[in-house]
Amino acid sequence: SLGDPTVALELILDGVHVNEESVRRILKLAPGRIIAVTDAMSAAGAGDGEYTIGKLDVLVKDGIARLTSKDSLAGSTLTMDRAFLNLINVFGLSIADASFATSALPAMRIGLTNVGSIEVGKRPDFVVISKNQTIQPFL
Repeated sequence: SLGDPTVALELILDGVHVNEESVRRILKLAPGRIIAVTDAMSAAGAGDGEYTIGKLDVLVKDGIARLTSKDSLAGSTLTMDRAFLNLINVFGLSIADASFATSALPAMRIGLTNVGSIEVGKRPDFVVISKNQTIQPFL
C-alpha cells in the first residue's frame, strides 16, 4: 500500500508503464521506498524490431514492446542505467537517492547483505557516469 511505510514500491521508470505525473506523485508520497525495476525483455538495449517472448510475437517500435496479437505491453526495453538516469534527469532525484532506488533498497529487500551500498566488507560494484551521462563499469 502506498500509505504503508514498510512497503517498498517497484516502478518501471520507462515513461510507458507508469506515466511521469504518477511517478512524481509516488516519489513524493513514498520517498525512499521506490525500487526501480526494468521488466526488461530481450529487446532491451537492442533497438526496434521483431522479437519473441516464449511463443508470443513482440514488435518493438520507438522503444516500446507490444504483443503483436493484442497490442498490449510485452515487458520493457528499459535498462537499469536508463532507469537510474531517468530518476536523476526526469524526476530530479540526487545521485544518492537514485543509487538507493536502483541498488541499496533492492538488495536490502531481497536479503543481500554484501552488495548494494559502499561500505567496508561489501563487494565493490561500481560504475562511472561520464559528463555526457554514459555509464560504464568501473574495473
